[in-house]
Amino acid sequence: MAGVGGVFDSVKSIYRGKETWRLKVRVVRMWVICAKENPSNVFSVEMVLVDAKGGRIQASIRKAMLKKFMGNVIEGAAYKMTFFGVIDNVGTYRATTHDYKLLFQPRTKIYPRESEIIPRFGFDLRSSHEIHEADVGSEYLFDFMGVLTGVGEEKQYEKFNRTIRVLELELTDDKGVVRCSLFGHFIDLMKDYLNNRSVDELDIVVIQFARLTPISGGGSSNVAMCLAPQKRKGAPRGDRAAASKKKALGRPMKIEKE
Repeated sequence: MAGVGGVFDSVKSIYRGKETWRLKVRVVRMWVICAKENPSNVFSVEMVLVDAKGGRIQASIRKAMLKKFMGNVIEGAAYKMTFFGVIDNVGTYRATTHDYKLLFQPRTKIYPRESEIIPRFGFDLRSSHEIHEADVGSEYLFDFMGVLTGVGEEKQYEKFNRTIRVLELELTDDKGVVRCSLFGHFIDLMKDYLNNRSVDELDIVVIQFARLTPISGGGSSNVAMCLAPQKRKGAPRGDRAAASKKKALGRPMKIEKE
């Protein structure tokens, strides 16, 4: 049940058939769904919300509600939010494993409420073993953290009369290796980071909301196609980060060239 005063519902407890949810959450990621031929034609704004217990759920501001809410929700900020529609979590790109998604409605209320106990990024990290065991083409997006042990050359190809840029990375954790493909402006972010980092330090990279696809040329391994990477040198800290760093020590840097 929704609480009173300072008590809020947990994200994990959300189910269909009720709209009076009372949440205290952080917006860890926002993105826009628009028409390919006309980016100004916005269909919806999508976001991932996380609460203090680490529960994550996707929420959507559909076209009819954009005017009411656009500008009132900022990525990275925390809010008290009340009254939502609840629908099944279906679709090609599912940013969370929650059974449901939230819809902003005319009755939805938003109040800024910063909180130090709500995670900034709300990572749900998977190991390389879990990624390699997952179904290729899974509709769920993954978070992965590893030591950067390889950087390829940037490549370009044509698709639908557009030039596509791609940069492959090799990331290593304590369970194995994952190849990751960056696209578009994420390549520029990575290159800027690499050009300004200390060469004497190992780089721990966190990839958030990535999709699995088959490696070109076949094989049993998968490639994590990066949709929204987070690069954090030395963070998040913990046993998995320490194990990743230990395993990567002594591994030669793999530079792929034509």
